[in-house]
This record gives sequence, structure tokens and C-alpha cells, in this order.
Amino acid sequence: MNQNIFCCLLIIFSTANLIAQQDTTSSAEEVIEKLLETIESEETDNSLYEGLEELKNNPINLNNASIFELQRIPFISSHTAEMIIHHRTNYGRFFSVNELHLIDGLNDEIIKKIKPFFSVEDFQTKETDTPIIKYSPLIKINLRTRVQSDFQKERGYSEEKYLGSPDKSYLRLQGNAFQNYRFGLLLEKDPGENSYTDFNSFFMSAKNLSPIDELIAGDYLIEFGQGLSLWSPYGFSKSSEAVLPVKKNPKGIKAYTSTDENRFFRGAAAKINLNNYFLTIFYSANWLDSRIDSTSALILSLPIDGYHRTINEIEKKDRITEKSGGLIIHKSFSNYLKLGLLYYYSQFSNNFFKDDIFSQDEGRFNSYSFSYDFNIQPFNFIGEASMVNNKIATLNGFLFQPTSAFSYSFLIRYYPADYINLHGSGFGESGLTKNEIGIYTGIKWKTFLGVINLYFDQFRFPYKTYNASLPSSGYEVLFDLTSKPLSNLITRIKFKYESKEIDIKSAQAKQLFERQKYQLRGEFTYKVSKSINMKNRFEYALFKLGDLQQLDDGFLMFTDLKFNPSDEIQTAARFIFFKTKNYNSVIYQYESDLTGVMTNLPLYGEGIRWYFMIKYNIISSLRVSIKYSETIRNNVTSIGTGYAEIIGGLDNKISLQIDFNY
Repeated sequence: MNQNIFCCLLIIFSTANLIAQQDTTSSAEEVIEKLLETIESEETDNSLYEGLEELKNNPINLNNASIFELQRIPFISSHTAEMIIHHRTNYGRFFSVNELHLIDGLNDEIIKKIKPFFSVEDFQTKETDTPIIKYSPLIKINLRTRVQSDFQKERGYSEEKYLGSPDKSYLRLQGNAFQNYRFGLLLEKDPGENSYTDFNSFFMSAKNLSPIDELIAGDYLIEFGQGLSLWSPYGFSKSSEAVLPVKKNPKGIKAYTSTDENRFFRGAAAKINLNNYFLTIFYSANWLDSRIDSTSALILSLPIDGYHRTINEIEKKDRITEKSGGLIIHKSFSNYLKLGLLYYYSQFSNNFFKDDIFSQDEGRFNSYSFSYDFNIQPFNFIGEASMVNNKIATLNGFLFQPTSAFSYSFLIRYYPADYINLHGSGFGESGLTKNEIGIYTGIKWKTFLGVINLYFDQFRFPYKTYNASLPSSGYEVLFDLTSKPLSNLITRIKFKYESKEIDIKSAQAKQLFERQKYQLRGEFTYKVSKSINMKNRFEYALFKLGDLQQLDDGFLMFTDLKFNPSDEIQTAARFIFFKTKNYNSVIYQYESDLTGVMTNLPLYGEGIRWYFMIKYNIISSLRVSIKYSETIRNNVTSIGTGYAEIIGGLDNKISLQIDFNY
């Protein structure tokens, strides 16, 4: 029945002929999908979306941004930033963001992606040098509230193990006052939790309080260098954009607006300008979830899932404290060189249980780091060396872009097995920034066929990992070709191959075998009219396990439809059919969701998934968004495991969000 309804909706939408305005969040979604589509993990955090949304609400001023500030915007390389600054130097200040079209070498595609993150402020007329005053509201308030409900009851509820209701709730209040002052409050409850304030986060910030450039009190994050010591909770490495993700562009201190419940700082931080030497000082005292040994009081693990649904999960909540403090010194030399030095410590209230030879059994960690970013066009050299408790990790590389049509990246990383990473997220395969050595090469080339993205990454794990009890190695290759044969048609072919050694249990013992994964994707996006966009994708995955000749494969295909019947209404729908032999050949799919939500689902087995979403601007300051999704798995008696198990093959849910802007 549901499938028939959905098909009818598709037919109705495809026959419509109305005009619509482009979704203002399309640029952010495009960036996120590029970064997520090669990540094989359902564990995604909305910090990336929040960061892009914050940048959109507080755009970078074209008239005073440095080359390093410009690169905070997605898809802007040092080469592109250099062209913008060169134009500003030769022709004077920008009067409009649309002047980007006058810069030789910047094509319309790039400009379309970066325009939402720019503003033009405080410029002067050439004739009178009189400042042009632009109106700006004194106070801006944004309220976002969201609730998600599952229609199917998990085993944790039927057996009364979950203590709370099955709905997921989210409330976020943010505001700007007089341009320089911000505040925010966030409350979240996961499904099964008893309190609607199970997680709460807050911040207040001020800018331009000379000599203090920025001051934050409450919850915050710090990004430094290339992420080896300090970064956001989730870092993104390899993606279908082969060159730019190699380089991280730190934002320094920033207010925490995400929902990860453990990996942030709570206290105060300040960035001070001392004759163009920027000094950042910070202090934090935060409670963390932990599993504690009842006899020795040692820390066994630090859970980061944030779930407090059962009695056992509640017992782990806020068991220990982490006190942190440190300072950072930055110095920029024109638009060519930026150097940074960092020191910070973390002191835990309990010591750690030492479970292997590379574990740390103390409760205090001292971190030192040095980073550099050197531009000498067409080269951009980057790197960081970080030392924690006398163990050193390094990352060094460069980007080379002689023309707008060709760019190349090269990166070497060395993360020892005994390097302790607490708050960092460096470029790598495992995502742990430890126990990894690797060499990465990426190319992006605009040819007559289209845009080619190609990378090769070779890595080795000197010590055991989660999937291998012995030292192991592997490599990964990706080829991506995006073409535009017609003005309203975009085609894409992507191939990815990965070889990695993993454990396989045999009758005698565990042995290392080569695991090979092949993924092939074909896709075309067609702009039917100004109001209708359609995307179709086919993806095939093949899994092979060494000499065992175990072959598992599967495929997925979907149709996407985005239909905007008016300036006030935006809709999106997707219908997916998938069939894989088992979880080995799982296919991950990023999908559109409510603004601020990131969804990267693993699809395996046999079944269908579809969703429909509508965003309606009731008035200019009020938007209501609704999404209904449904996954139907064939030939199964249940979905999920443990207390999250659902009886039957249907998993459906509905989400409602309200955004109010004053």
C-alpha cells in the first residue's frame, strides 16, 4: 500500500510545471555528501552541518579576509584564495559578492558553491571614501526544535529495559546581539532516555573586545593545525573530492553547537591579539561517561555513544572529570606563512586500566604541537608534529595547483601505536590518529571529458587493530569522473577498490587474510525544469576474502526527486531498492534530511527504502519541515540486535522540525 502511494506521488510531481527558488541549504548538502559518501560508518555527527550553517549565518567578509580565512570555505584552495586576494589588490574592494564572476579562472560552478559563505561589508566609495552604512538587525534569534518518533517498538521497550519514551527530541536556541555577541542553548534526548534534558550544552561569546578578538564561555571546541592534537569530534579524510580534504583549515576556538555528548570542552577560552601575534588560552572542566572498575577504580573505557536508556547505561553517566587547559600561539606572515605552537594538558580524576603494552595507565596527558601552512604559489606546504607524553606523531604534505584545471596533493602520516590521541582527528584510514603509517596521493583534473578525481592511499598498521590481531597493511584506490554533457544533465562514474588484511577465525587460530572490496557507481542528475531535479543512481559492491574464495556481492539503485513548487515549499523524495548477500557487501548511502541532520545509512540484505520530505516556509521567519521514512527488509524475522531489535521487517519513522527566526 505504502509503495503504491509513493509511486502516485512521483507521478503527480513529475507532471507538475511550477517555478521554485533553489533550496538555500543545497550548497551545504552538496559539500556534506561529497565528504560522507566514502565513509563506511553510521556514526555521523552534525558538527560538520552546524559548522557550515554557522559560516552561512556569519559569512566571511571578502574585503578583509586573509588567504587562510578564505580557505575555511569548502572547495576553496590556496590557489583560489590567492586569485580572490589578487583581484582585491589590483581592483580595490568588492562592492558585491557577484564581482567574483569578474575574476579570471573562477568558473560559475565554483562561484555558485562558495557565494553563500561570503559577504561584503564596511567598504568605501572610491569617490568620497565615505563609509557606506549597511543595515543589520541588532538582535537575531534562531529557535530550532525537532522530534522524531519510531512507529515500531524495540525490544528494550517491550521488556521495560528502556526507562524513557521512544521519541527523540532536540531543542536549540541561538542568538546574535549587536553583531559581536552570541549565545546558544541546546537540549537533547535520545530514544529510550527518561529526561528531556539528558544532554545539555550552552555557550556565550563576544568578539572585537580589543585586544581580545574572541571570548567564549561555556561549551566550545578548538581546532589547531592538521588535527593531530585538537580538532572537532569527527574529522573527515578521504572523499570523492580527492585533493582539498587533505588539508584541514582550523577555525581556532569556536562555540560548541553539536550533539556529541563527551568530546568537547566546558569552561572558557579567549583569543588575544598582541601586535599580530595571536594568543589563545583556554581552561575546561567537564564530566565524562566512563566504565569504572569497581575494585581498583581504574577507567576501563570512555563510551562516546551518549546513550542513557537502561540502568547500566545510566550508571556510566558522568562518572569521571577531565580538567584541561593550555595555550596556542599563532603568527601569520602576510599571506604566505602561518605558524602555530600549542601546549595543553588533560588531567582525569581516575587513572586508566592498562590493557596492552601501548596503553597509558596514568591519568594526566601533556600535549605539545607545532604546525605550519606555507603558500608559495603554485605550492601550498602543510604539516604538524604533535607530542603526547613523549610520543610523537607527524603529518606533512603539499598541494600543487599550477592552473585552475589541475591540482595535486601528497601527504605522509606517521602515527605511532603508543601515541595517545584525546581530542584530535588527523587524516587517516582508521580515524583513530594512532597506530598508522600512510602515504596519500590525490589528483583533480578538469578535462574535456569532465572533472576527474583520483586518489591512491597506502597504509600500514604496525600493531594490532580491531580487525587484525597482528600488524597489517592495505591500500585504497578511487576514480571519479563527473561530466556535464548537457547544460541540464550531470553524469558521474565512480570506482573504488580497497585491499586490507583482517582476521579470520579458523579451527586452529586466527589468521590474516586479504579482504578486497570493489564498488562501482553510475549516476546521472537531470534538471527537468527550474522546479524539478531528478537523480538516478546504480551501485554495485563486491566483497572477496583472500584464498577462501568467499564472494559476496550486492547492488543498490535509487531515484531521487526534488520538487519546489513555489518559493515557500521545497520537497524531496527517494525510492531505493537494495539487494546484498550479507553485511560484508553493505552499501552506505547519504540521504537528504531535516536541516542540521546527517544520515548515512548502511543498507544490506534485500528490501526497499523510501522517504518523503517537505519544508514549508509558512512566513518569512517560520519554517516547518517533515520527513517520513520507511525501510522494508524481505525474508527477515527481525531488524537490529539486542535491546534495539525490532520484530518483523519494517522500520519506519517520522520527524518534525520547526525553525523560527526573529
